[in-house]
Amino acid sequence: MTNPFDKLKGILPPREIKIVKESPLERLIRLNKELEKEVVLSNDWHNKIPKLRKELYEQISKRSGEYDAQDISNLATALSFEESKNQITRGFYIGGLLSLLTKKNHLSKTKLEIDLQGREFPYLLIGCKYVDTLKISNVKGNNIGSMIASYNGNAGAISFDNVKGNDVGYGIASDKGNAGIILLNNVKGDYVGRGIAGSNGNAWLISFNNVRGRMVGYCIAYNNGNTEVTLFDNVKGNDIGRCIAGFEGNARLISFNNVEGNDVGPAIASNYGNAGVISFNKVKGRNVGSDIARNNGNAGVISFNDVEGNWIGSNIASNRGNAGVILFDNVEGDDVGSDIASDYGKYNILDIKGKYSSQVKQFIEEQRQKYQTNYDRKELNKDIQEFIRSLR
Repeated sequence: MTNPFDKLKGILPPREIKIVKESPLERLIRLNKELEKEVVLSNDWHNKIPKLRKELYEQISKRSGEYDAQDISNLATALSFEESKNQITRGFYIGGLLSLLTKKNHLSKTKLEIDLQGREFPYLLIGCKYVDTLKISNVKGNNIGSMIASYNGNAGAISFDNVKGNDVGYGIASDKGNAGIILLNNVKGDYVGRGIAGSNGNAWLISFNNVRGRMVGYCIAYNNGNTEVTLFDNVKGNDIGRCIAGFEGNARLISFNNVEGNDVGPAIASNYGNAGVISFNKVKGRNVGSDIARNNGNAGVISFNDVEGNWIGSNIASNRGNAGVILFDNVEGDDVGSDIASDYGKYNILDIKGKYSSQVKQFIEEQRQKYQTNYDRKELNKDIQEFIRSLR
């Protein structure tokens, strides 16, 4: 009689099945694909940031699992090789990951570096609420780093290096946000850094170095915003630094050094705005420093040194504006200083011949050294008034 179990001979015994666990990177990539399908963000995303943070950050927190800063960097690299179905959602997602990690690691610093070696990633990290230390390098795309630390957010240090695109760094620390140091180096694009610390926002140091494009630094500290030090070095383009500290904004020191373009630094501290020290050094273009402190604005010390172009410093402190010391030293062009303090404007000292040039330079350097975490308008006004009295 045949044994019915003979046919089963040769079958291997059962083996233990091992379940392959997703790595953090694989999990984050999968979540990005899911969110791009589930959440479609439109071009008005910047007007909905608080709502988007509440909704999207909650989903990220529930579904992301454990990850660290290196995982975020690896994720950005991996996604930069893929075509995105929703670039805005993808960028907001990356920002959410960083913000949640920074908040979680509140007792230790969270340092993130993203280097995409020239690949594109528009909207990278947009709307990220919390940042300790962030460096973005070698990336192309519009709105990279826009609205970081905005709407009651906070950032320690943010650095952009070799980035190409419009609106890079737009709105950082705006709308009651806060930021310590913001560095924009080797950036090419229009509206770079516009609106930083605007609308009741605060920023300690903002630096533009080797930047090319129109409207760079437009409306920084605008509408009740505050900034301690804003530096433009080796910048080319028209309308650089327009309307800084306008509409009741405040700025301690603004410096333009080796800048080329028309309308550099116009309307600073206009419309009830306030600026302590404004320095133009080695600047070339027409309308440099025009309309400063116009329309009830206030400016303490305004210095033009080695500046070339027509209508330099025109209309300063006009229409009931106020200025302390206005210095022109080695300035060439037609209509320099035209209509200063016209229409009921005021100034304390107007130095057309650069008589007080050395004293003004020393005072500006002293103010550079007074980097403080909080803007102290009373202290600055006291320094300026004492300086004016010393010249008299």
